[in-house]
Amino acid sequence: MCIRDRRGTVWPQLIGNQMQINRAYYDHLVQCYERDGIPKDAKHVIIEDINRTHPYLKLLEVKGISKEDLQHVLELFQYLRPDIGYIQGMNYLASILLFYMTPYKAFKYFTNLIVSSRFLTSLYRFDINKFNAYIRAFDYFLELRYKKMYDKLKSCGISSDIFLVEWFFTLFSRAFTLSTVVKLWDLFLYNGECILFKTALAVVGQAEEELLDKDSEDIIVYIRQCSYKVDQEKLLGTVLLDSSLGPKSLQETILKFRSKDN
Repeated sequence: MCIRDRRGTVWPQLIGNQMQINRAYYDHLVQCYERDGIPKDAKHVIIEDINRTHPYLKLLEVKGISKEDLQHVLELFQYLRPDIGYIQGMNYLASILLFYMTPYKAFKYFTNLIVSSRFLTSLYRFDINKFNAYIRAFDYFLELRYKKMYDKLKSCGISSDIFLVEWFFTLFSRAFTLSTVVKLWDLFLYNGECILFKTALAVVGQAEEELLDKDSEDIIVYIRQCSYKVDQEKLLGTVLLDSSLGPKSLQETILKFRSKDN
């Protein structure tokens, strides 16, 4: 059995069930949600965002998963965890899980993915101190690996969060073809957020030659689109073979910058 057929089994094992969601709990939660509903503004944002998930919606329909199934997963999460709530970009994460799981399992592991990851939780709660540390950590590794690109961005007054926000909030789900995205997810779920940093660095590294010749406005436009233009097989190879940026070194770097801010 190939990996694409096993993701519905392997991914839940990697994500875990810290929230201890089972079928009985889920059914009870659905009953409460159907009775109480969610705030109208949250529902509106979810529906609007789902309509932006257009490429994935068509693929989900082929698998018998409807737009309503996706909406159900997201609204149920909003109901369960209003302290985090629905954040734009979550629609892509739920869509990816629905390719391999039933709506019940997609909700179960979507919730656990968000809540059990301190990295994702801090993003979706807009923890500015932590997010700033992530940006500074990325810049640190960018300067080490691609000094010319780092200097170019700084000289143009371009902050890395211009492209990192979308990439991190969606776990690159909008950045590449689906086949590349799920392979990155395989690596991310096994290794953690260091894969996201490695991927971002690899994208910028592949685009460096073209970016160095552009002015600030063109850089912003190009870097937001360059993930579609990079050699995705080469990118995956770069991420997979990059042994110098592991979970430990990333966390040490993030902590270093967080301590400087305190």
